Amino acid sequence: MKQRPICPRCSQPASQFETPNGLKSRCEPCGLWSKGNRPLRDAEEHRARFELRRARHNAHFTFDRLWENGDMDREDAYVRLAQELGIDRADCHMSMMDTEMARRVPIAVKAIRLSLGRAFTPSRRSTST
Repeated sequence: MKQRPICPRCSQPASQFETPNGLKSRCEPCGLWSKGNRPLRDAEEHRARFELRRARHNAHFTFDRLWENGDMDREDAYVRLAQELGIDRADCHMSMMDTEMARRVPIAVKAIRLSLGRAFTPSRRSTST
């Protein structure tokens, strides 16, 4: 069994309880919480983490259409994205981006598409019903 998370504010072990969505850990004195045995965070940190995940997901979804549709080779697409964002190719991956950088990706992809003379084309991953 994993150890309960330790609160980064008061250094006390968190209490744990089952919810309909699974295990939840909470530091009662500080109000920090997490799902399961993950590190405890306050509501603001949870919102920031959610925004980061959402921005990265959207960045990937938008960017992947460049190479999945055959408009560009995958590596060429990363090189062009890095140029548009003004960063090194080695640093150009969604998992390495902060929220603000990830939010710039769809705009950069649009500029790349315009330079290729192509408008939006649906992704193979996108679904319409």
